[in-house]
Amino acid sequence: SSHYDLSRFGAEVVRFSPRQSDLMIVAGTVVDKMGPVLKRIWDQMPDPKWCIAMGVCASSGGFYRAYHVMQGIDEIVPVDIYVPGCPPTPEGLIHGIIKLQELIGRGETRSQLSMKARGPGEQENAEAAAKRAIAALEDGKLKAMTDASRKGS
Repeated sequence: SSHYDLSRFGAEVVRFSPRQSDLMIVAGTVVDKMGPVLKRIWDQMPDPKWCIAMGVCASSGGFYRAYHVMQGIDEIVPVDIYVPGCPPTPEGLIHGIIKLQELIGRGETRSQLSMKARGPGEQENAEAAAKRAIAALEDGKLKAMTDASRKGS
């Protein structure tokens, strides 16, 4: 198994359609022209949804201080986790995903907090969806540990 394998943490299914995704990882420089497209993709994702800004360029615009470069994607989408680095390391991304899982478990992500402010019916739906996401992550971790123990035997 790979040293930087995310399936060990229950994050192995990748969906490239916004309507099937719950996590957006933004990596690299975002220019003003891409801002509305990024916002549209974010709006197409179903709730609950989370965002990771990976690297200095996505987090703060990096060393680009020009009129056309967005100085951090938090201007248009709420960011839950910032992964530092230029370039960001694989360990940093794995650490960010683990921290995001911990935030989801405690109910402290930005999307969960904003959902609580919307209303009681939507809050219950969001909490149920977050619980399903946590259960799926735990199932993935359990499956990965079982598979690893079978390979080791």
